Amino acid sequence: IRMGQTWFPAYYAFLHSPSLTTEAHVAMLKSFRDHALYLMEPAHFRTGGNWAAMEAYGLFRIGVMLPEFKDAALWRDTALARLRGEMDAQVYPDGAQVELTPGYHHVSLGNFLWAADVARENDVPIPADYMARLEPMFDYYARLWMPHGQAPALNDSGWHPAVRVLQDGLKHFPGRDDFRFLVSGGKEGAPPTYTSCFFPYAGWAVMRTGWTKADKYLLFDVGPFGAGHQHEDKLHIILHAFGKTILTEPGNYSYDRSAWRAYVLSTRGHNTVMVDGQEQHRRAMRDTFLAKSALPNRWLTRADFDFAEGTYADGYGPKNDRTVTHRRQVLFVKPD
Repeated sequence: IRMGQTWFPAYYAFLHSPSLTTEAHVAMLKSFRDHALYLMEPAHFRTGGNWAAMEAYGLFRIGVMLPEFKDAALWRDTALARLRGEMDAQVYPDGAQVELTPGYHHVSLGNFLWAADVARENDVPIPADYMARLEPMFDYYARLWMPHGQAPALNDSGWHPAVRVLQDGLKHFPGRDDFRFLVSGGKEGAPPTYTSCFFPYAGWAVMRTGWTKADKYLLFDVGPFGAGHQHEDKLHIILHAFGKTILTEPGNYSYDRSAWRAYVLSTRGHNTVMVDGQEQHRRAMRDTFLAKSALPNRWLTRADFDFAEGTYADGYGPKNDRTVTHRRQVLFVKPD
């Protein structure tokens, strides 16, 4: 991770300083090589999450920025193949990264994008479809967009600044007038051609009356548990109306072992149902983590209403008691 982020800026900041001795310089170059050798080992590369994108980008950056190493081209090409492979391994066809958090989605997107920037600046060719695969990852933020310009704090994500992500998206996809409309507050571009939408793999039903700050918004989560950073919150609802978030999402709090951390992970911390004091318990069931195909949930969107239905049948409590099934239906009447 440090190869993709902190080490190269530090290296170039010190490179021409008289304080950087030959011994220190050689030690730093050796460390770059050691990192590359470690990252090249297949046993050290675990696919399918944001760490894979960060580590592949770090290896790519070493291979591109330090061509003096005899294996630099191999490092670069291996990393680029991994980056392109991760787009398929960790991004659903609906554009959502498999950890199902806007924050970690952006981690993967950022590393994919930085690699493309480094490649362009150093005349390194990238796969023909590389950038095209990133556009749905930007579109994800337009589809999740809340009236206050943020993406919801789903799972271990904070309230993510969708407006800033789409500003970056416009630099790479200047023809996206819907991105321009959203980031300009409706002053430029054109609104998206839809209002409400459904992510058929991530399982988010996003219902809205329009695209202004005054519009109403509801997100209904009927999806899989997620590949990482999960909360026990299936059939959870987020509601924003009259300029305020009325039914909220607790976000990630902090990665510690506090009572508050336990709360934000829990069913009781979300707008869904507990049964006899027992919470959802998907964490013990790895087959609930990923969507293997498009979800079969009922979803309708019309000019005057949206409708979605979801079911939780994966058990409550530490023993995953499955004698109870929770089915929730949401009817979102528009424009009121």
